[in-house]
Amino acid sequence: VFVIEKEEHLGGVSKQLHSLYPSAKPGESLIQEKLKEIYERDIKIFTQTEIDNISGYVGNFKVSLKSGDGQIAPPPLEVGAIVLATGFQLYQPEE
Repeated sequence: VFVIEKEEHLGGVSKQLHSLYPSAKPGESLIQEKLKEIYERDIKIFTQTEIDNISGYVGNFKVSLKSGDGQIAPPPLEVGAIVLATGFQLYQPEE
C-alpha cells in the first residue's frame, strides 16, 4: 500500500478543525490516531509528491511519481487498484 501526498504532511484541512463529527474529537487528534495506524502497517508514504503518469489496466497499474521537493522520484509503483482522495475546503457563506 502506498500513500501519495502532494503536501509536506498528511492530514490536510482536517488537522485544523476544532472537532469532527460524530466523535467530536479534535482534527489533530484524529489524524494522529490514523497516522499511528498507518505507521504500524506496511504502508509507504510519499509526501511532497504527485502522480505523474498512470498506465496499465485494472489489477495491473504502473504509477510514475514526481517529487515536488527536488528529490529523485522512486521507480514506478506497481499496484492493482488506485483510490483518489481530493481533499476539501471549508465553505464560507457570504451574505
